[in-house]
Amino acid sequence: MPCVPRWRFHIFPNQRRSPCYSNSRKCDLGDDLGSRYSYCVQPSKASPGTGTVTVDKVVTDENDTGKWNALRNVVYYSPSYPGYDNNVKNVKDNYYTGNFSKDWGIAHLALSYIYAGRPSDMATWGGTHASDLGEVWTKAKKLGDALWKADSSKDDAVPDSFKVFICYMSGVQDMIVGYLEAPGYLTMKKVSNRKSITEDNDCYSYKGAVYTVYDSDGKKAGTLTLKADGTSNTAITALERIYDKYGRDVLDSTIRLDVSTWEGEKNSFSRGILTGIAIIINAYGDSINEDIFMDKVGQISVKQIVRTAKERGGGSRGFAETMMLAYNSKNKYRLSMRKLYGKKSAKYESGDDDGDE
Repeated sequence: MPCVPRWRFHIFPNQRRSPCYSNSRKCDLGDDLGSRYSYCVQPSKASPGTGTVTVDKVVTDENDTGKWNALRNVVYYSPSYPGYDNNVKNVKDNYYTGNFSKDWGIAHLALSYIYAGRPSDMATWGGTHASDLGEVWTKAKKLGDALWKADSSKDDAVPDSFKVFICYMSGVQDMIVGYLEAPGYLTMKKVSNRKSITEDNDCYSYKGAVYTVYDSDGKKAGTLTLKADGTSNTAITALERIYDKYGRDVLDSTIRLDVSTWEGEKNSFSRGILTGIAIIINAYGDSINEDIFMDKVGQISVKQIVRTAKERGGGSRGFAETMMLAYNSKNKYRLSMRKLYGKKSAKYESGDDDGDE
């Protein structure tokens, strides 16, 4: 599970109280979600106060499974988040009551239930128990169990860009809040922790300091160069990398094939998917039948491709392999997998064993 820097965010006084006497605070992280609730997940403890808190863990779809993935899913489908507000996959209709206050309590208890390891009952505030809450507890367990499954359509509907902060709080409940990660770019700002020395000091400047950015495969993705005020340029995006490496024609074909295959699904615009398609187009050129690609690869959810690619390893090439295996499946005119590694010219081959690797 990944560790993260000691990021901080602010919790506003606006609050709700669940049926088990736990407060929820609102926060705004500057993403497209606007103001949303943070959820406490240990109902037998006191609720944290307002103010600035530290982020101890970030839960992502790419690296976290089981309990952590389930927590991420429940947050997405909880009141004030898109899955609940838009009734994605009918989760709101099937697992909630339609009463916002009750539904908030269901989400809070579902998160607490998962966080505690899905017990049959759990302690809540003031010596009470979750089972005392009747329908709210029953629905909370049902919601938590349904969203535990990593291969379900409800799990697949959670965008890859949706992530969760977890804050470990001393003496009070740990807290969870979701956010949308801005895709495709990275900036930074360096600040001094000794401003009494550095401010208005001509001998101290950030200007020209260069930081190298690496992707998850350990490859250089770009550089960030600081200005005098400590702010940086924006690191290059996946699309820019495709353009720089393969040229405009491959970039245009990559975007067209991605959009056509998953009908513009936001998750499909991840670096791995885009770069994997670019590798395929660069390797096979016109030998790729786009109709077959859209039909066969499009039958597989983006999340399943991501999981399989991660299991295969090899970074972006693992994504290309995963998509080509789907393309070749039960295809009379399979393409040699060797072409992905530059070992063979691209051509249609009937019965090529490499298509089933």
